[in-house]
Amino acid sequence: MGKFLDWEEREMNLTGYSPQTVRSYQHAIKELYTYYEKSPRDISDSEIKEFLLKKQATGCSGSTINIYVNAFNYVLQRLYKIGRKLDFRYSRKPKTLPVVLSQEEISKIFSHVKNKKHLLILQLLYGSGLRVSEVVRLKARDLNCNEKTLMVREGKGKKDRLTVLSEKMTSPLKRFYYQ
Repeated sequence: MGKFLDWEEREMNLTGYSPQTVRSYQHAIKELYTYYEKSPRDISDSEIKEFLLKKQATGCSGSTINIYVNAFNYVLQRLYKIGRKLDFRYSRKPKTLPVVLSQEEISKIFSHVKNKKHLLILQLLYGSGLRVSEVVRLKARDLNCNEKTLMVREGKGKKDRLTVLSEKMTSPLKRFYYQ
């Protein structure tokens, strides 16, 4: 199984999968292998479906089931080049509205932050709708205070995107940058 997982990891890295996806797929394949004690190539679709139904019954979320289905399909189609695709209906994520904090709650959070740099980061996250990983990779060259835009490089899905920079953020960012 070790050689297979190394091969799978190498192939996924060459294809450009994220490290988290590689780990998730490997975990799923290892679990299936341990459950049936045979190679994924030798496991039938009905056995995989039985395995997925047991995972579902133990309380696995729809997202987790989808990871398992995608991992199995990756192994069957991309690695083993078997023309079969696992015909298992993907679980849907429940559509829930995000929790939105009130202005008062946001102000309260900001008022408790004493470090000016940390406050600036939080305000940038909130005001521009950035993810933590995007703020961490942000460079000064990505900010355009004159145009009030912010370039997010290799955000989610390794995609670049342009987002707005709040009018209120331009002065604090300039002050911080030119200290």
